[in-house]
Amino acid sequence: MSNFTPTVKESIEFDGDTVQLVLRRLKIKHSMMLASHIRTSDGNTVMNFAEFTEMAEKAGQILPDCVISMTGLTGTDGAPLAISDILSEAYFQELIVGILTKLILHSSVAGAAAAKNSAAPLPGPSTALEQKE
Repeated sequence: MSNFTPTVKESIEFDGDTVQLVLRRLKIKHSMMLASHIRTSDGNTVMNFAEFTEMAEKAGQILPDCVISMTGLTGTDGAPLAISDILSEAYFQELIVGILTKLILHSSVAGAAAAKNSAAPLPGPSTALEQKE
């Protein structure tokens, strides 16, 4: 029996907030948009800064389809921020790529199995952005 579920729950720590997410797995069209940005080196996604920024830009086309709900992220006024609020702000690029990283992992059999069987947190933005040699 398949372990597929159409949605997954995740959380990411960002700027003092715990962001709770309900995500719809990537569709093939989304994976194709991200394919040129995904490389592995010792199990981590490796990108230079320009690629990181381009991936965050593509998120504007992907995340509205794949983020069902996002809670826990607030502005300085205490008001909750929605996915639509963060997509155009460079301040949130690390969070945006972190969400994409979670989606990429949960959208493949190997990634979903690793996420399910690991007590360690999934790779986030800090492991997604490394200096290329």
